[in-house]
Amino acid sequence: MAIPLIGTRAEIPCAAVYTGSSWIVEFKRALKTADTNRQDVDFSSLEDQIFGIGIFNKSNYQHGIKPNLVLKFKK
Repeated sequence: MAIPLIGTRAEIPCAAVYTGSSWIVEFKRALKTADTNRQDVDFSSLEDQIFGIGIFNKSNYQHGIKPNLVLKFKK
C-alpha cells in the first residue's frame, strides 16, 4: 500500500520527455516551503546543492539511481 503524498511532499510537479536516446525530467517546487518538521531543503539562498535522484517503475527490478548531481540556480 502506497503512502499518499500530502503537504510539502506533494508539492513537486514533474514532467518528463523521452528524446529517443535519453530522458529529460523537470521538477518544480518552491524555493522554501512551510515545512515545520525540517524535512525540506531551503533553496532560497540560491546556492549550489548536491543531490541525487532515483526512479522506479514499479516492476520490482528496473530502476535508475543517479547520485552526486549538482543543482545550480541561474542568478
